[in-house]
Amino acid sequence: MKIENYLIPKRPPKEESSVHYNQHSRLNKAREEAKRAPFPVEEVVRIGNEFLGKMGVKTFKKNIYEIPSHDSEKYLAELYDQLKDTCDLADRRDILWIKFARDGYVGVVAKSNDINFKIPKDRTVWDETNNGKPKTSSNSWKWNTSGIIIESLGKQWNESFVVIFPIPLAKTLSAKMRKLEMGKLEHGLGGALILADCPILDYYSHTY
Repeated sequence: MKIENYLIPKRPPKEESSVHYNQHSRLNKAREEAKRAPFPVEEVVRIGNEFLGKMGVKTFKKNIYEIPSHDSEKYLAELYDQLKDTCDLADRRDILWIKFARDGYVGVVAKSNDINFKIPKDRTVWDETNNGKPKTSSNSWKWNTSGIIIESLGKQWNESFVVIFPIPLAKTLSAKMRKLEMGKLEHGLGGALILADCPILDYYSHTY
């Protein structure tokens, strides 16, 4: 099966694609998704591995990683290096991952070594930047879209675990080609879950 079969959904119009400039599309879609029943974590993992297998990507027995509450940042930093070594990854960023809300919903499908559980305290700080000055190319938003969506729904991240799919791409590929392949697989993983009718709160994240 071709990966193109999984490359859904289409992104919102550009003027509606960011919760920082227009909140309608992504927040409204999140509310729609939250009205449907969440999938069990094990089923999400099964769908993910089935998709990757069809794409010819090696899968691994372990995908659910419990995160210690006392030092999650240190644990995750060490985990990226561990996965690179044990799963023969070309780069520690070659992973797909899924975070869940505490009530079981898939919150976001993403890639790379930047797993975090950031969430704003309320709507008044959604548009904060890292240094407090206006947003620029070098001064990014403090809160990511998935965290804003979770807060807008009155939910919390489940910080006790994360689902990770290591992606052992050929080490002969250039960094640019690996990045392109990771982007396609991220999009396809989200699409596979959507085709299986699994709700995703940050419904469009994997398409960017």
